[in-house]
Amino acid sequence: MMRFFNTEGPVNPKKHYYLPPLSRIDIHDILHLIANEKYFLLHAPRQTGKTTCLLALMDYLNQEGTYRALYVNIEGAQAARENVEQGITAVIHAIAGQAKWYLKEEQTELLSRKIVSEKSGLVALEAFLTAWCDVSNKATVLLLDEVDALIGDTLISLLRQLRAGYPNRPKLFPQTIILCGVRDIQDYRIHSSSEKAVITGGSAFNIKAESLRLGEPRVRRVIEPMLAGGMITEGTDDDRQYLVDLGLLRRDGSGGLVIANPIYREVIPRILAGAPQDSLPHISPTWLKPDGSLDIDRLLYAFLEFWRQHGEPLLGSVPYHEIAPHLVLMAFLHRVVNAGGTIDREYAIGWGRMDLCVRYGGAVLGIELKVWRDEEPDPLKKGLEQIDVYLSGLGLNFGWLVIFDRRSGQPKIFERTQTEAAQTVSGKTITVIRA
Repeated sequence: MMRFFNTEGPVNPKKHYYLPPLSRIDIHDILHLIANEKYFLLHAPRQTGKTTCLLALMDYLNQEGTYRALYVNIEGAQAARENVEQGITAVIHAIAGQAKWYLKEEQTELLSRKIVSEKSGLVALEAFLTAWCDVSNKATVLLLDEVDALIGDTLISLLRQLRAGYPNRPKLFPQTIILCGVRDIQDYRIHSSSEKAVITGGSAFNIKAESLRLGEPRVRRVIEPMLAGGMITEGTDDDRQYLVDLGLLRRDGSGGLVIANPIYREVIPRILAGAPQDSLPHISPTWLKPDGSLDIDRLLYAFLEFWRQHGEPLLGSVPYHEIAPHLVLMAFLHRVVNAGGTIDREYAIGWGRMDLCVRYGGAVLGIELKVWRDEEPDPLKKGLEQIDVYLSGLGLNFGWLVIFDRRSGQPKIFERTQTEAAQTVSGKTITVIRA
């Protein structure tokens, strides 16, 4: 039989002309994600070979022998619409049927019928996957195809049950789940009839590897001015609502936008400061006293030396250019506190500042960050007023006011960086760093 070109469904190597499926994906990256127990997405337009790649990946993993891998098309659950009981039951039976066909696991169909008869659809998938993985002596890799065919509450329930079982991997839940569809789940806006609300895929399934998509322009337009303490002037209403739907932001009691929770308050700047932090040279901890405690005067000297020598090149490594100096400073401070300290951050939207509190042992240092831009007055006076209030809240009588000079035509960083002493109206001692 002569082979021919196929444009419908998966490729059959005996019948169709084809390119080796695994040559079309980065198999080393995928194996790395699987080894690190990640859940991730494969999304692309129709008729681009997604299913063929998943089937080839399943065969590859099963032949290699480390994992038990299974491909399952769950498109049949679409007919259940928003009937969670019927939809989740269809997904479970699809997994069991494929396990019987591909893995020769006869007992899995018995297990699926038992779980469906005993459990509500709201928890049945999680219970089934837990029991199914428990009886295997290999970690499971589950490849779910046509996920975006599911609708409303059925899709939401599937995503939430996968999220609920995620902490129990790899023994009592799949080590890796790959969700395949036409769209990225993070872009889904799913109408939930039961909750009378629109739920995003990002909030229902927020365990996907690299789910914080901070590089997106619509994310940057909102997050960047928030971190800088500026006004959100470029972000549209849709941009702001998108971040609320993703779960990155929430509205406070007055209706204003704030970072959604303390974890994201820590994670977002850490991710953004990752590039300069990875680029930092070795820095000896000269800021530590012989007894291991923090010497703030030595820390100041160490930062000035670091900024003069490395500030200029590191600014170019930061994805958010408006707050590049803030992120480079935080990268430096992360090195300082890695041995046993913390950095607390406050974002003052509309006030043109970011506040940092460095704690190391018994030492506490309050820092306020300001930016001097073209056609703006020297922010020193306003900065002293603001840091006075901030330090009062910390119970401190001293601190740093860092003014990043971003005006055009200024000398190089190593030439213009200097310090001066100042006092606030209440008599607090401030070291002003003009960087």
